[in-house]
Amino acid sequence: MEKEFEKRKARIVAKREEKYYPRKYTVEADMQNITYKEGDLRVLLVNIMERIRKQNYRLMR
Repeated sequence: MEKEFEKRKARIVAKREEKYYPRKYTVEADMQNITYKEGDLRVLLVNIMERIRKQNYRLMR
């Protein structure tokens, strides 16, 4: 029950982030083209945060 709630919460948060920070670049694209237009730095930041979150999740398991 608790886990299900966490999953749903994570999904809602992900959807909300998707709405405010449309993901134009994947993590791979980050590595290849580092030429960001103004305003795209936020997208880069979101990608980095996501990468860190994934790594932390792997470490915690």
